Amino acid sequence: MINLLMSLMILFLAPSGNTAFSIVNDTSEIRTLTESHEINYEETYDEIFNAECGLYAPTFFRLKTEDNETPLCRGRFLHLRLDISAFCEQYNGENIPISEDALRCLDEMLAFIESQGHSVVIRFSYDGFFDGEGVKEPPLEIIIMHQEQLGPILSKHKNAIASLETGLLGLWGEMHGTEMCNKDTIVAIVDKWLEVLPESVCVTVRTPLHYCWWRGIDRADISSDVTNPGEASYRVGIYNDGYFGSYSDLGTYANREEEVGWLYNQARHTLFGGELMAIQATETGKTCSSQLEDEAFITHTSYLNCAYSQIAFENLRNEIYNSKDSYYHGQTGYVYIRNHLGYRFVLRQIRMTREVLLNDKLLIEATIDNVGFANMIKPKKLYIVLEGEKYNYTIPVTEHTPREGELIVNGDPLKWDTGKNKVWIFMNLPNGIKIGEYNAYLKIAYTKADIDTGYGDYPVRFANDDENMWNEELGANYIGKVRIIRSRTDF
Repeated sequence: MINLLMSLMILFLAPSGNTAFSIVNDTSEIRTLTESHEINYEETYDEIFNAECGLYAPTFFRLKTEDNETPLCRGRFLHLRLDISAFCEQYNGENIPISEDALRCLDEMLAFIESQGHSVVIRFSYDGFFDGEGVKEPPLEIIIMHQEQLGPILSKHKNAIASLETGLLGLWGEMHGTEMCNKDTIVAIVDKWLEVLPESVCVTVRTPLHYCWWRGIDRADISSDVTNPGEASYRVGIYNDGYFGSYSDLGTYANREEEVGWLYNQARHTLFGGELMAIQATETGKTCSSQLEDEAFITHTSYLNCAYSQIAFENLRNEIYNSKDSYYHGQTGYVYIRNHLGYRFVLRQIRMTREVLLNDKLLIEATIDNVGFANMIKPKKLYIVLEGEKYNYTIPVTEHTPREGELIVNGDPLKWDTGKNKVWIFMNLPNGIKIGEYNAYLKIAYTKADIDTGYGDYPVRFANDDENMWNEELGANYIGKVRIIRSRTDF
């Protein structure tokens, strides 16, 4: 065991500039790591579509009591705004449960979105037709009943849901313009969403004040609020539909510096984004993209409405980016912001063993640069895929429990924060693997156990400027070739 640890120290501490070096294990076999030159390690300027991040398209739909025709909601990333006012007294004359026909329609709607491998931010509202002309929600006990009805449908399609905005209250479901938007009501509604939704779905409220009401803390103390995995508060964040509309983001923030600082931690595991307003240059004195760049890395911004505000997006399209990231100099501010929303993984280096003895260990060292504003929110797993002429093998990394002589470092993509992330994999080949040459891939996706509906596993595509890297059929990123051999005489 000591010799193995010494070998791994040689592996990990070797200069990164070396293109090849060897390690010696406790049985004196030689393993050589070589850099793959089959890949372009530069980032593409193209838009790369991955789930739960990017520019979204707003989609409105009114659920009726009967005769709902299921819409085929198309778009890789949607903000699904669902009007359920037909089930409250203001529009129906009485407060009633959501009908079976409406629930069936919602189920089919989300099933279609999931079948396309697309994702949604979802919000429910009692603001009829989303006209913003006034809303009278049903009593809290009716709202809770509706949440209990919606929970099983949303849970069934949890992989398609990037996040759920608390909604239900106020104009457009944005939690303002109503007497019901008070502390007791918000606490009850957020608690119920957390109860009826699976742990992988985060819940967001409109402002830090709403979060503090629910959390039971003084708003002035929010900067010291740190949540931990397993706590209910770990799943609760905010969304911002006044993004850069003013210094306070149209009332979103009371103390911008402190509350944005709080988001630096909280938005690492809850989805943050909203609607970009026309920036008030008189208050900030900054250009559009540089202001966004400075703060979006702190708030880990993952999504923005592509349709609002057109003035703000026109400013970005007309601006030539010339800020901190020199690689994007000469691109428009729009391209820079679009490409950095959410997580964006670029493979910067891959080193691996090109020949592996049957029943021996495969070594991979990867440098993965998350150039995006945010990290991945929903828990996906890392795999190695070996594609041969006759046989394919998918080897779990994240869920793999290292046995004696194995080591996995940083194998959970959820922990790949903005910046460079080193991943080391030192693990046995699968039992019964056939000898031969294989194309090796890294795959990030949901596990079979996570897929309750039989739909896709939402694989993540790297943003390398290499059209041959992505294998659509496998949903995996090519890293090089590896040869499985029976003995040294096969060299």
